[in-house]
Amino acid sequence: MPRIGVLAANAAAAAAGVLLVLLARGLSRGKRSAWLLTAALAAAASALHLLKGLDVEEAAATAGLLALLVAARHHFRARSDPRARWRAIALAAAAFTTATAFLAGLAGPGTGAALAWLTGG
Repeated sequence: MPRIGVLAANAAAAAAGVLLVLLARGLSRGKRSAWLLTAALAAAASALHLLKGLDVEEAAATAGLLALLVAARHHFRARSDPRARWRAIALAAAAFTTATAFLAGLAGPGTGAALAWLTGG
């Protein structure tokens, strides 16, 4: 993988980690949408850890988190507050902005190429 891809995977993994921490409140309240998003982020983070440099231990830890979430899925039945959808969109935008800034700091002059690679453009 090109260096820029590794940097993008690092930034995305960092953003996923921040979002996982932010979702903890919804998980503690048994929110089904928080469980679904956390499970998706754990799966993505596991793959990102492998992409950013074969960090097998980190990938295994997030895969273990995913397995625990799937095993406990019946505990997450609460519906989300309709206003929480906009809060989630704002948090995702903040995480993407943070990851982009992180990537820009790592990539230096190649920031344009890194952003193009990260966004698929």
